[in-house]
Amino acid sequence: MITTFEEIYLNNRADNMPILKSLALYQDFEWLAPQSKHYNTIVQKLADRLVVVDLIPRARQLLSRQLKYGRLTDAERSKTGTRLALINLFEENPAEALEVLNATEYPDISDSLQLHRKIIRAKILAELGQVDKAITLLENDYSKNALLMKSEFYWKNQEWSNASDTIRYLIDTPKEGEKLSEEQTRYILDWATALNMAGKTPTLLRLRNKFMPYFKNTKYYSTFSILTSNLEYDKIDLKAINQVINDTSAFSNFTKIYNETLKNNSLSETIK
Repeated sequence: MITTFEEIYLNNRADNMPILKSLALYQDFEWLAPQSKHYNTIVQKLADRLVVVDLIPRARQLLSRQLKYGRLTDAERSKTGTRLALINLFEENPAEALEVLNATEYPDISDSLQLHRKIIRAKILAELGQVDKAITLLENDYSKNALLMKSEFYWKNQEWSNASDTIRYLIDTPKEGEKLSEEQTRYILDWATALNMAGKTPTLLRLRNKFMPYFKNTKYYSTFSILTSNLEYDKIDLKAINQVINDTSAFSNFTKIYNETLKNNSLSETIK
C-alpha cells in the first residue's frame, strides 16, 4: 500500500486525476503518508498542485499540519516554512507569514533558499507598512524576483526615478527579427511610463529609438507611441498617459507577476 501511495503522489500518477479526487484520496489514506520515507516530498508536491489550482487554504492546512506534526530536519522545516509563509502572503495574511518565517529560520540552508526567503520577508515587511526596511533588505539584490519586488514598492510610492532605475534591469536586449514576449513588452511599457513620469527625457528618447521597431504592427504600438512621444516634461499630457495605462493590459502589477510565476511553476522547483 505504501508503494502504491508513493506511486500516486511521488511518481506523478496523481497528475492524471482531478485535483480534488487526489486530495480526497490523500485524506482517506493520510495515515499511510508518514510510513513512507518520502513523506515530506509527497506533502510538498501535493501542496504545490493545490496552489496552482488556487486551492490555497487546503495547501495551507496541509503544510501547517506537516510543520506541526511531521518529523522534519531543520532544512526541511525551513523549506516547508517558506512554502507556508508564501501561501499566507497569497492569502493576504502577512503577520502570520512573518511568524512562520521567523519560526523556521535556521543557519544551515542553501543559498537559493536563503535568497527566496529574503524576498518573501521583504514583501511581508512591505505589506506590514515597513517599505523602507523592505527596500533596504533587497538593496543589493538584482535577481529578477527582487527587482519585481522593488519595482512594486517604488511604483506604489510614485518614486518614478527609482522605479525607472529598477525596471531597466528587467529589460532584455531584443534580438533582431524576433518579436518581444508579452512579459518584455509589459516591462518596456512600464519603464517608459516611469521614465516619462520622472522626466528623464534623454533615456526616454533612447528607449523610443531602440524599441520602436519592435512595437510597430503590434496592439501596443499606440500605447508605446503616446508614452514616448512627449519628450518635453512641461508638455506631458498626464491625463492621456494615465488613460493609456488604465486601458492597457500592461498596467504594472509586479507582485501579481511574481505570484503568478510562483503559482505557474512548481514551488518545489522554486524552493530548493
